[in-house]
Amino acid sequence: MRALRYAGPGRAEVVDLPVPAIADDEVLVAARSVGVCHSDIELLEGRYIIPFSYPQIPGHEWSGQVARVGRSVTGLAPGDRVVGECVIGADHFGFSISGAAAEFFVAKPSWLHRLPDELSWTMGALVEPFSVAYYALVVLVFASFPWQQGPRHRYQAVFVLVWGLVHLVREVLPAVVAWSRGATPSAVGALPEHRTP
Repeated sequence: MRALRYAGPGRAEVVDLPVPAIADDEVLVAARSVGVCHSDIELLEGRYIIPFSYPQIPGHEWSGQVARVGRSVTGLAPGDRVVGECVIGADHFGFSISGAAAEFFVAKPSWLHRLPDELSWTMGALVEPFSVAYYALVVLVFASFPWQQGPRHRYQAVFVLVWGLVHLVREVLPAVVAWSRGATPSAVGALPEHRTP
């Protein structure tokens, strides 16, 4: 199988690797769509928020199809459409655990969630960034502020900072959710250190 592998800082390579074997409690997933996040670039640059080592296969924003299940796996079968968790205990999928930027990869069933047939593979790869944005806004912001019910008020505004195409989905969803909850989102241009000439 072919895979994108980070061999070291600034060294990305496409390599041929054997299809990974799975244990009785694991699932082999065929990647169908894999996104590239800014943190994937940070990993390639040699920095990330938790310890990691090279070589590493990136890819934590993905959708895939179950190719094979271990003998003790229940609730999943070959052909099932899935997306997965990124943070798994102290590990991060695609950072300290090999990720989805390969034709096939290994996952635990507890990391996986079914992808409805109505969603495309590309939409499935966006589940992780949308989930991050949703959690940040609904759980951290709306649960923390005493939003008043009823008509919008001037002070009920959410400022959305957009500093790159990769982050756009993480900033647009909060604006949509904020608007649906009665706040007035305001887009604020790129942060100066991220502007390109």
